[in-house]
Amino acid sequence: MDLQLVAHRHNFSRSTRTIEPARVLAAETLNLERTRNDLVNQAYALAPAEIELMWKTAPSRMPIPPPGGGKADERRSDLDQRTVRRSP
Repeated sequence: MDLQLVAHRHNFSRSTRTIEPARVLAAETLNLERTRNDLVNQAYALAPAEIELMWKTAPSRMPIPPPGGGKADERRSDLDQRTVRRSP
């Protein structure tokens, strides 16, 4: 058997044993983080506008992405642009 083929099969086998379970765990972790985030927002009885403001001013290194995708930096940039436009 070709040595490259054997190496490829070994790497593929190793990646399916390690990478795929890691992806599943990462997706599960993200789902749990979002659930916890929603529960905290409910516990503080935050209005949708307050939640939106919180995400727009969130630090760039938030552990989860904002609802609806995108990055916190993009939302903050949008907020900054709107603030600049309102200035006289």
